[in-house]
Amino acid sequence: LISFILNHQGSGSLSSFYRSKRWANSINVSFHSKGSVIAAYDIWINLTGEGHRNYKHVIGAFLHTSIC
Repeated sequence: LISFILNHQGSGSLSSFYRSKRWANSINVSFHSKGSVIAAYDIWINLTGEGHRNYKHVIGAFLHTSIC
């Protein structure tokens, strides 16, 4: 479910928000599970120059989305 939400590209999505701010071109999230105990998410945010300059805001928006 988390991968689906964060990979969503449509209106109102985190990806759409990043693109509107010109902070990132794309977000890719994948889930990996090793057995029933160990799991991890790989998260790639392809930042623009503006995104690099505003990386704290990029991280803040991501954490806000992940918590909500």
